[in-house]
Amino acid sequence: MISLTQLSLNETSFLVKITSAVVILFLGYIFGRVLSNLLRNILKSLEIDRIIRQETRFKFKLESRLTNLLKYCIYLFSLLWAMNQLEIPTTVILIVIALGVVFVIMLIILNLADIIPNFIAGLKLKHKKFIHSGQEISVENLEGVILDIGLVETKLKHKDQVLMIPNNVLLKKKVKILK
Repeated sequence: MISLTQLSLNETSFLVKITSAVVILFLGYIFGRVLSNLLRNILKSLEIDRIIRQETRFKFKLESRLTNLLKYCIYLFSLLWAMNQLEIPTTVILIVIALGVVFVIMLIILNLADIIPNFIAGLKLKHKKFIHSGQEISVENLEGVILDIGLVETKLKHKDQVLMIPNNVLLKKKVKILK
């Protein structure tokens, strides 16, 4: 076993840097988890998702998206801090930051991939006015009465059920107006 007195000053300094970087990463992980869970509990008590669903008629899941964003930002910050502790060159740190930003932007784009086409389709449906509330329609093998045309989805009463049909489907599929 090697004692710290046998190590040179450079080796001891390197071990201290690695140890502190590992501690920073570990504490960043714990801190990220705790703060994201705290934020999730606060947002759930405020019922943000329910309010958004009520007002926009769309399930956006803002609670989970915000808590994940906070958690990953803390992870990224602790990673950058640990890299700085290890005296990794600034260019490498900037590359990690750029990759983190690209990752976050890609997550946002992927989350909006379903919303944007349905939103545009909702605007077209409202502008063209070829279907409206109270009409009986048939889409593929579904028949029902339109209850409401929202910006991203349309409520259709089918038998005893209320179905939410993405507006994009109404523009892409053949819609028959029955009454």
